Amino acid sequence: STVDDVVLDLARALAPAFGLAVGDAAARARTIDPLHLVERAASQRNPNGRKRLDWIIERIDARAESVVESVSRAVTEWCGFPRPTLQMEHRVGGRLYRSDFCWPDHSVIGEADGWTKYDPSDARIAAEAVRNEKIREDALRRAGWRVARWDYSGALRVDGMREALTRAGLPTVSRPNTAALRSVGVNRRSR
Repeated sequence: STVDDVVLDLARALAPAFGLAVGDAAARARTIDPLHLVERAASQRNPNGRKRLDWIIERIDARAESVVESVSRAVTEWCGFPRPTLQMEHRVGGRLYRSDFCWPDHSVIGEADGWTKYDPSDARIAAEAVRNEKIREDALRRAGWRVARWDYSGALRVDGMREALTRAGLPTVSRPNTAALRSVGVNRRSR
């Protein structure tokens, strides 16, 4: 399909973390089937960017709810942290909460903060969102979870996200991929 071709072309052309974000968004919108994408990529004769394309296709996940979550997932892997469980549900005090990233074996939750839920045009709605987030995080901490938070710029700069996860006690399980980490926050097309 045309959407498959666009996803594959962008995966070849963009920095890998952003190619992953495109693939995740297409899977989330149900405009692609990752299994069909593997077949479509195999049928293409273009060898350019094949290694990057394979890396992205293997990791496409419709559970990533935003660009910051997709980029964060790539950064997590490249920093050498274990692979997270996405959108895990936690029942705490009779309430059900969901985390962006979770490492149950290490009692660590990761939250990639987007700012759209904090509506700056309505102070009351923004304050309520902040209050609800605080109540949620406090409940998770009381249940024994360590919570690491970062925003989009923290993921793009890598260090903010890496420091948050390290402070929360998440160990690394492999050596960092410094070449891949250098690609985060770099858009060759905008130079």
